[in-house]
Amino acid sequence: MGDLVTGLAAAVIVALLGVLAIKSGISSRSAADSARDLGFLLTLVFGITSAVWWHQSASLANELIDDAHPDKQRLKDSNTLSGAAATSTALALIASVFTSLPWRSAEGWLCALGLLMMIAMSGDDIRHAVEISLKEGLKRRSIFGYSVIGILFVIFVWHRLSE
Repeated sequence: MGDLVTGLAAAVIVALLGVLAIKSGISSRSAADSARDLGFLLTLVFGITSAVWWHQSASLANELIDDAHPDKQRLKDSNTLSGAAATSTALALIASVFTSLPWRSAEGWLCALGLLMMIAMSGDDIRHAVEISLKEGLKRRSIFGYSVIGILFVIFVWHRLSE
């Protein structure tokens, strides 16, 4: 149940950012630009997240190889991070396709709905990957990646609210 709540909460947050982006556009032209801006932001966020999770997954797997002893939980964590990174990569690709579509087109709406549905179904990946990332401790690459994501969100929301 917690996984479903996590996925739905993430989808609602992205949908609210979409509403904020579109409603802040005064004309239909600026609304289309705002929707593209959101798609670009999501592409960056999911791309950075997947890079961080792929890196952490590889680090966990390499530690297991270096230690030469079976640790089932670490292997499971590595696989979980790999799955979450794959999901995040797919989300980044969908978001990048969304940025190239006219936002009021049927294709644009289908792409946006597909993105939200995939986020909603990814609660398990998101929740477990975040738990594992925090448990593993943040290394420089993770800290930098998550800091960039935070800065991107602040800039996006500040820019939208200041228009």
